[in-house]
Amino acid sequence: MSSSSSSSSSSLVDPAKKKKADEHVMQGDKYTTTSLFRWSPDWDSAVVEFTQAASMYKGLKLNKDAANALSKLANAQMQTKQPFSAGKSLQDAGILLLKINKKAAAVMYFKASKCYEEAQQSQKTAECLKEAGTLMVDLEYDSAVNMLMNAIDIAETENLPDCPNIQQALINAHLQYEKFGEAFAILQRQIDFYAKNKQDHYVLRAIFYGCIVLLRRDDLVRARAFVDKQSESNNEFSASDEWAMCQNLLTFYEERDPDSLREMLNQKGHLIRENCYVVLFQRIIETVTQSADVGSMTELL
Repeated sequence: MSSSSSSSSSSLVDPAKKKKADEHVMQGDKYTTTSLFRWSPDWDSAVVEFTQAASMYKGLKLNKDAANALSKLANAQMQTKQPFSAGKSLQDAGILLLKINKKAAAVMYFKASKCYEEAQQSQKTAECLKEAGTLMVDLEYDSAVNMLMNAIDIAETENLPDCPNIQQALINAHLQYEKFGEAFAILQRQIDFYAKNKQDHYVLRAIFYGCIVLLRRDDLVRARAFVDKQSESNNEFSASDEWAMCQNLLTFYEERDPDSLREMLNQKGHLIRENCYVVLFQRIIETVTQSADVGSMTELL
């Protein structure tokens, strides 16, 4: 279906406009090389040509060609000391490639992050690393983790508002591969970020999620120790609904007590908002008991 759709789209392209865009690319390429009468590349003229080509390709909805022109444009912009503009061009190329080739899109986002880093734009650098890493999770787990970890390091150092979302992206990646210990380690960093920025409601919620992750890892001892430590150091947590939910979940897990689970689900604010933790919670219930009565409670989440 996609190939017929692609060929149908190509057949609707105005050949004259496509040829003109191609000519801009060829002219831009010529400006990037030397010749008998041009001893050094003319990068400024190349920027003009690649900009026009990219714009024309986008107008024709030839996204792959537009992304290629934008990549060439970014190179020319770097040669003319415009790292921020180069980052923007590569980021735009990544967006265009999202539905064509996820890995190619990730490469564009990663290259964009390098340009933004040179431009000393930490927020944009972290943003592009997050996008690149998220796209790579299904393709190359280790590469994805490295990109997301780099993004987190930048976001934490600069105290960027988007830091928890970047942390959550890496948590999701770890959970997808059932790396529960690694996910918990990032959750702890997320808790620290929320606490540093006095986002107390999110601290409480993240502690509850940490309890879920450790129980999914089948580490009851560490889960109870984690909850107890948080309770001792955080008075607000020890008096919260999240503390009570943790206690009921721990009791359910340790004693196979359906009433503890029922009580937790009936508590105010029991809703688990992030889907990844909903899945973990359901798996915990399945692991603890195959009882129809308890199993049916997962529908209340």
